[in-house]
Amino acid sequence: MYHAPGRKREFNAFVLDKTYFGPYDETTCIDWTDDSRCFAVGSKDMSTWVFGAERWDNLIYYALGGHKDAIVACFFESSSLDLYTLSQDGALCVWQCDTPPEGLRLKAPTGWRADLLQAAAEEKEDGEEGEEETTVRGKATPAAEEQQGKVRYSRLAKYFFNKEGDFNKLTAAAYHKKTHLLVTGFASGIFHLHELPEFNLIHSLR
Repeated sequence: MYHAPGRKREFNAFVLDKTYFGPYDETTCIDWTDDSRCFAVGSKDMSTWVFGAERWDNLIYYALGGHKDAIVACFFESSSLDLYTLSQDGALCVWQCDTPPEGLRLKAPTGWRADLLQAAAEEKEDGEEGEEETTVRGKATPAAEEQQGKVRYSRLAKYFFNKEGDFNKLTAAAYHKKTHLLVTGFASGIFHLHELPEFNLIHSLR
């Protein structure tokens, strides 16, 4: 993740801030929350990872499964950490988070990290510019003690687009957060329009 240049002139306008590791295969999609505090990454390894864009105490990363094919798209709900994930075999998982976005807590630096931050602040006051990159490495099955007091996800429902033997690969998807409308496109040229989270079919184009 990079810091994009702002309106003011900067010596280093495009700076690497954090490096994230989690999925074992190629990344296929990404979606951000409305406040840009977190983002979700879908992968060909059939998993979806939720990462914190900042140093949150209760959310560093979270791995979601539940699919049997590559992830095509993932979407956050509006002003929420609730998530939808869609896979290539036409499966939709509805995930509910037990924590609202305002429930995320910044991690307080301790020990040598606090000393580094204090030293960096002193250097900044002296007019020196320092750059520090952070690496986040996720685990698909973290230890139980690492999950205590952390953000948790639960799967509310799982829906399937392919019914009555019409097995078709999902190729594209788009979600409008304000109206809760999901548009999906398939390899056969069929388009579906659904209302979420109830998965009500509104229209089908062939």
